[in-house]
Order: sequence, then C-alpha cells, then structure tokens
Amino acid sequence: MTPERLARILAVYGASPERWPQAERADALALLARDMDAARHAAALDGALDGLAVPHPDAAMVGRALAGFAEAAPGSLLRRWWFAPLLAGAGALGMAAGALLLALTPLERRTGWLDEHTTIFSAAPGDPADPAELSL
Repeated sequence: MTPERLARILAVYGASPERWPQAERADALALLARDMDAARHAAALDGALDGLAVPHPDAAMVGRALAGFAEAAPGSLLRRWWFAPLLAGAGALGMAAGALLLALTPLERRTGWLDEHTTIFSAAPGDPADPAELSL
C-alpha cells in the first residue's frame, strides 16, 4: 500500500474502514496507523462530509416542477401510435423504390466500367496503381 493509494481510498470511500475495499483494508489500516498526517486528513474529510446538509426542496418548488408536466391530451396517444407505422411504411416504400430501380436498370449499366474482378481495394481505370504516384 502506497501513501498515494491510501489517499485515493480516503478520497473515494472516506475515513470509515467499513467502506474501503476488503482486499486493501488491512494494508490501508496498517499504513494509516504509521502515517498520522493521513489519519488527520481522513478524520477532517469525514468531518467535513458529515457536516454537509443537503437542502430538501420546498413544496412550492415541487409544485412548479410538477406543473411543467402537462397532462396528455385525449387524442395525443392516438397520434403517437400512428407515427410508428407511418414511418415504417415510408421506409418500406423507399426500399421498394430502390429495389425496383435496381431491377429495371440494365446489368451493363449497373456495372459500368467496373468488371467482375474489381473490388473496393482495386485501382479504378485511370488511377495510378501505386499510391505513391498520387500528387496532392
């Protein structure tokens, strides 16, 4: 256990050994017993954290927050329910249009200047075969 690791444990878990990781607890306690500065720092940190008071919201603030959530209008659920099928239908129509366009395009036109051996890693006709030949 190093003093830096002990400081990290104290910063994350506080000075109470019950909250420390079980595997490091014995080593941390041994180092804490030898290092009085770390012990004082741990006690001061826990004292400061214990003294913090978290204010609870008052009733007026809770009321203002809840008033921001409007009740759903009666027809709004129906409108939201129809949105998903409408979106799915538009997507299906787009896919059907793309498939129809592909089917109606002649094969020679689809392949164009690419042959059956060309891949995305192949050089296109007119491109230099060696990337070093490219000029910026």
